[in-house]
Amino acid sequence: MQKLVYSFNEGSKDMKNLLGDKGANLSEMTKIGLRVPFGFIATTEACNQYYAEGEKLSEDLITEIEYQIEVLENVTGKKFGDRENPLLVSVRSSAEKPMTGIMDDTILNLGLNDEIADALASSTENPDFAYDSYRRFIQMYGVTVMGISKAEFENIFECYVQNMQRIVCEYKELIHRQTGEEFPQEPKKQLVEAIQAIFRYNHCMDEKDTAVVVQSMVFGNTGNDSGTGVAFTRNPESGNHELCGRLLIDAQGEDVEFALERVKSINDMEESFPEAYKDLLRIANVLEKHYKDMQRIEFTVDCNRLHILQTATAARSSEAALLVAVDMVEEGLISKETAIERLNPCEIEQLLHNGLKDSVYVDAFNRILSWTDEIRMLKVRTNADNVEILKLALIYGAEGIGLCRTEHMFYEADQSLLIQKVMLVENEEERKDALAKILPYQKADFKRIYEVMEDKPVTIRLLDPPHLEYLSCSADFQEFNPLLGHRGCRLAVTYPEIASMQTRAIVEAAIEMNQENNIDIVPEIMIPMVSTDTELEVVKDTIISTIEECKKEYNAEIDYFIGTMIEVPRAALTAGEIAKEVEFFSFGTNDLTQMVFGLSRNDTEKLIEEYIQKGIFDNNPFQTIDKKGVGKLMADAVKSGRQTRPSLKLGVCGEHGGDPDSIEFFHKLGLHYVSCSPEKVPVAKIAAAQAAIKNKKEQ
Repeated sequence: MQKLVYSFNEGSKDMKNLLGDKGANLSEMTKIGLRVPFGFIATTEACNQYYAEGEKLSEDLITEIEYQIEVLENVTGKKFGDRENPLLVSVRSSAEKPMTGIMDDTILNLGLNDEIADALASSTENPDFAYDSYRRFIQMYGVTVMGISKAEFENIFECYVQNMQRIVCEYKELIHRQTGEEFPQEPKKQLVEAIQAIFRYNHCMDEKDTAVVVQSMVFGNTGNDSGTGVAFTRNPESGNHELCGRLLIDAQGEDVEFALERVKSINDMEESFPEAYKDLLRIANVLEKHYKDMQRIEFTVDCNRLHILQTATAARSSEAALLVAVDMVEEGLISKETAIERLNPCEIEQLLHNGLKDSVYVDAFNRILSWTDEIRMLKVRTNADNVEILKLALIYGAEGIGLCRTEHMFYEADQSLLIQKVMLVENEEERKDALAKILPYQKADFKRIYEVMEDKPVTIRLLDPPHLEYLSCSADFQEFNPLLGHRGCRLAVTYPEIASMQTRAIVEAAIEMNQENNIDIVPEIMIPMVSTDTELEVVKDTIISTIEECKKEYNAEIDYFIGTMIEVPRAALTAGEIAKEVEFFSFGTNDLTQMVFGLSRNDTEKLIEEYIQKGIFDNNPFQTIDKKGVGKLMADAVKSGRQTRPSLKLGVCGEHGGDPDSIEFFHKLGLHYVSCSPEKVPVAKIAAAQAAIKNKKEQ
């Protein structure tokens, strides 16, 4: 027979799929000897069986629960349902993913009834404690099991807050009025109904595989010698290595989250409960070393004695995540790989956007980036075409330029007029004259870029924008679909003089930097918007002949690479032929995605949002690479390109180059680099390292 219920001393932290996060951690803490109120867990398999049995607990499961209640009675020395020495329990959900702070599916003090509450009031000589515990149980049971609105109970509580017995009576009357039933007095029935209700509640919350924890009660609401609290082993806002949290004296359950006017700092615990505070400091240290991560600890102090109710990995701010990861490496708790795995690249991006003002976080950030350099396979370049942007990218650790858009250099007024003249004049000599005037501007721009980048690789894309972009006022150059019109290599085919001028500017700038500054520049010239190997060959011939002219004129040798953007589906499909002509591919995933989907990324944002809402798209294909379509084209192009030219260098220069999910895919494809905007460089470096770590684990 399949085991469906485990006591705390039978489980471990590695059984979260069966015991849920809460159950697994309670079992683990029991195993390492911490003071945890004993209990048991009805497993996720029990939940599955509950639904298989038509939403009822099987006799076998009930038998196991009854046995575990007997074990719990032996451990605690109390008796479930006994009037004189009652065993009371809490019942909580235990999903595989923790839901800290959520109490809507929690029931405390189960096992109380009218007789036991009266007896507890008498034996403890503390009626407020007894009836406060009973009214809490009735409310939680009423909400979770019987489906009554929490607000209904809270309204009654506000009316009779000083009279707990009256509240108990009013609560039971509310239940009878709304359900037609009396509040159940049989503890066994209470427990069975509570477990079933929590299975149902979490099923509705999409936590279909949930366990249920049943734990003996300890009480934080017996008076000034008791309390409840939440502690963090490190500061969740700053990441500083200091115990912090909240304490509420004479309280229970969720009070610490909501009774803010009475909440004290965890540091006040040293005065109120000095021995319990010492114990908490010790346990916080034990748990961090055991779990090797920052913990959120829920606890109760009962008669000055500390009891741990739960521990879980603590949520933390982006700043804290950064600092904690680095500090834990320094403390020898975790490896550099683990530190990087724990970071959310997108949160780091937001952190940088808001600005890292404290030097502690700046240092931590720089340490993380240096560790990514040791681990990742993918290089990270930047998309940039001016010195200011480049300097920022270099601060963030860019290792080169993956895309220098030369068309952006023509947006200044003087150059814009000249390029318009190039395209408007019909006389070749006039066109060459205009290009000769542009050449010094282009060369100066490239020299400034080379000077900043020094020996780092720089990929310069020849002029690519739609013809119409410079000639919007000319009736002679109207195009119905300019994005698929006279642009990219087609411009270079029509106007080889433009490609020649740009090549000359690139190469002359490189040679002069070598001669003047002794910087060995190896230009990477990229031909855009290629669809056939024959048009590529035409433009390549123009580039090579121009380079040979420059070498003769300068009496200098220069190494260089010629490559192309793979952004047209036909180019991807015929990559083997195209690879014969070039030494590198750079996947222009923006245009490639547009053409594969037949969607314009500039004006389909609302359509894409609608598709995501309706489940047609999982995500925006212009932000995260479409692996089945665009990704398959890329994979085929990589394979056929390398078959033709094994030394082919491969990169990405679309927006996807800064997307963590896409970067993981590019790593698996075996690309050499990604290129992204400067602010995305740290994101890409962390994501690339995470991809390398994940891939290594999967091998």
